[in-house]
Amino acid sequence: MRFIIVLFCVIFAYADHFEFEDEYYEHIPRDLSFLELSKKQKNKIMDLLIEYRKKAKKIQKFENKLAKKLNQKFISDNFSKDDYYNLIIQYKKEKTKIEADFFKQIHTILNKSQRKKFIYFIKEWEIE
Repeated sequence: MRFIIVLFCVIFAYADHFEFEDEYYEHIPRDLSFLELSKKQKNKIMDLLIEYRKKAKKIQKFENKLAKKLNQKFISDNFSKDDYYNLIIQYKKEKTKIEADFFKQIHTILNKSQRKKFIYFIKEWEIE
């Protein structure tokens, strides 16, 4: 009898968690169809995504150049911790600025209920 009571407690404790996962089980990364956007919202977001992709490509090119610079600095006889730190900070600031601008614009386009749904997948929209 104790086993059955414990089993029911465990099932009910995780029931809400499983319900949410089922709702978004078939979510495709970077797919916004689950937000049920209006036509006006779709158009705004499409324009925003085109611009975001361009900026993301630029920052990825910058990252590749940065990696080469950092490798060269490390191989050289004079390795400066400060130079390394400053280059990394410059990259992270630029990346964070692009992401923050994107999320601010997305925030203004979505309504409150759409924002609540979007936050579960916000991580996949960060620049890698």
